[in-house]
Amino acid sequence: MPIHQQDLSSHTHRIDVSSGFVELVSVNGTDAGIDTVARVEFESTDPRMPNDVDSLLSYMLRHAHTSPFEFANMTLKVRCPVFVARQWFRHRTGHFSEVSGRYKDVAELGAYAPTVEALRGKAPNRKQGSADEQISDAADVQRKWSEYYQRGEELYHAFVYDHGLSKEVARGVLLQSNFTEFYFQLDLHNMLNFVRLRAHSTAQFHMVEYADAIKRLIAVCFPITHRNFVNHVLHSVRFSADELSVLRVDDAALKSASIRLSKGRYTELLEKVSKIRESQNKT
Repeated sequence: MPIHQQDLSSHTHRIDVSSGFVELVSVNGTDAGIDTVARVEFESTDPRMPNDVDSLLSYMLRHAHTSPFEFANMTLKVRCPVFVARQWFRHRTGHFSEVSGRYKDVAELGAYAPTVEALRGKAPNRKQGSADEQISDAADVQRKWSEYYQRGEELYHAFVYDHGLSKEVARGVLLQSNFTEFYFQLDLHNMLNFVRLRAHSTAQFHMVEYADAIKRLIAVCFPITHRNFVNHVLHSVRFSADELSVLRVDDAALKSASIRLSKGRYTELLEKVSKIRESQNKT
């Protein structure tokens, strides 16, 4: 099988979340294929052993050499509320094909009804986002929410099937809570960036669910990339120059790290420590 193709027969195709689902439609590329693309200047670009692939992909993700990851991509089918899709479409590097509602009875897709637990209050420390605690009258709000979107669907069906109104006009009465569906294709580099942004603790709750689902699909399709992405990007932190000045280096731990890390990674660690000490000498 060519190194840029994968067999989906053994993959988990669909992951359900509280407000819809993400389904893997197709995947183009492999970890080994990314490794091959990255070695374009070398005479031999034959597939290599997993440890060699891991070493190079780790290096590229640590140093933000991301162009080889653009040669792999994933196509997903997504069902989500309209208000989630509108935020999703901010990722303009992707390709989208959304159901329009001009031909299909989009009201049949249903609508998102939040659980009582999901009806949380405003976060006190930021202008957007929600707190962990639900509002006191959540059950009453949930009931009114359901009645509202059901009324919208009833009105839509009355316009289309009783009054003969075209679907492209009648769709205007549907709400942001109604589900939409779209195909989403994105290269792996930008898919990783999508997960980095949307899986963050400050991201919209619903987007976090979808980002986590996509991360699980990446782990299936590109396990080496996923492991290094989590280690070097998702669970890492950056420090500004003035922040470096307040850090302290444990010399004993630094010495022991030479045993656990490869020679190359230990050299990189020493370079970072050197920057910390330079910053402290300036203050």
